[in-house]
Amino acid sequence: MRKAAIYCRTADIGSDISLQRDRALAYAHYNGYQVVGIFEDVGISGHTVPESRPQFAAMIKAAEKGDMDMVLVNNIDQVGPMPDALDAIERLRGLGVILDILNDLKGGVKVVLQPIEAGNNKR
Repeated sequence: MRKAAIYCRTADIGSDISLQRDRALAYAHYNGYQVVGIFEDVGISGHTVPESRPQFAAMIKAAEKGDMDMVLVNNIDQVGPMPDALDAIERLRGLGVILDILNDLKGGVKVVLQPIEAGNNKR
């Protein structure tokens, strides 16, 4: 069984983050994932470097301990703007953690970013 963490973020303190959380929980349940943690940064701008956000940093620490093998987010902008998001994705990949973006690019496209095996980068 895959061990999944959920990461949610909103810049507005008054915003309801439950839609992000509930959608990721439903996705995890549907796919048979064990949810091992929910990390929510509320009132923190997406322009804040991901690893300086309290809950994102806690999620990285949990990943370093091997607590999860995937992170579910609804949109890439919850991770951060480029290139900060790419740095965070690479950090997770280096820990062997898949980032599963449930709904990105506004077209219903599902993106999964995972570690690439050495020598297996054929197109």
